[in-house]
Amino acid sequence: MEKKFNRLIEIITPENIALQMPLATPYHRLEAFLNDVLRLVLFTILLSLLIVLLSNLLPLPSGGTFIMLAIFNILLFLLWNGYFIYYELKYGATPGKRSLGFKVISQNGSFLPASAIYVRNIMREIELWMPMRLLLAIAMIGPNAFSDSGLWPFLWILMFGVFPFIDKYHRRLGDLLSGTVVVMPGQSKLERDLVVRGKPIVAKKEEEEEASQPPKYHFSEAMVDIYGKDELQILEEILRKSPKMLLRDRKELFRTLVQKICKKVNYPETIPCEEYELFLNLFYEAQRANLENKLVHGRSLERRTRKQKKKQT
Repeated sequence: MEKKFNRLIEIITPENIALQMPLATPYHRLEAFLNDVLRLVLFTILLSLLIVLLSNLLPLPSGGTFIMLAIFNILLFLLWNGYFIYYELKYGATPGKRSLGFKVISQNGSFLPASAIYVRNIMREIELWMPMRLLLAIAMIGPNAFSDSGLWPFLWILMFGVFPFIDKYHRRLGDLLSGTVVVMPGQSKLERDLVVRGKPIVAKKEEEEEASQPPKYHFSEAMVDIYGKDELQILEEILRKSPKMLLRDRKELFRTLVQKICKKVNYPETIPCEEYELFLNLFYEAQRANLENKLVHGRSLERRTRKQKKKQT
């Protein structure tokens, strides 16, 4: 089912390129979170079985039960917090977010440091895990204690739970403190606008068939890395202004651009003249996707050739 987004955020990258990305709504974020919680519950069950097995197999000294319980609680803390930190550091998203196509990025488009990941996830301990443990402790004391004190943890959770609904970027408190947002990078508005521009209007069935097919021209990461931020901005400007040009001038410009790009990136195929515009749009899309991927992983868009030149000198 197609996701519906009601708000976009404009990210200005360090290369001064504007990326408009759909924000994950609070309901999307809740769905991803519950997906992750189901995995954590399974891991917790396996961890509990392991602790019980070790307790029965190992000769425990006096007070060994309390030691095993303390170890279990430490492992639980590391599991329920380290799970989010590990996946967001490595992939920019947890499995729950990745299943929905979401990523955690820096709101200002800069490098996403590990400290921001730590802050946004440790804050979940205050926002949710602490009141949840308090609720569990109250429930274990007895029904009378729950009726007297159980309301406070619920109010605690509710107080932090409303943040994504009232914040214009759907951020929770951890995002506010770490300067992060949750977006869907693959749905860039500008990229879609440029790629479809100039295509003939086709029937809905033909459009769906075209969307299901892979792109006609494929570009490796090494190819799109050859061009840097300046060339990307120039290509974007050309694609924006090309519909206003005379047909003859546009064809000549596209021919020159395609020849230069093919030569510079060593593209193996010959591009027919009637597909110059398609080739440029797909090349721009590949460059932009590469930029978004680097933004998600906290890397700036730099030319590989410049790095190689530095190493040589």
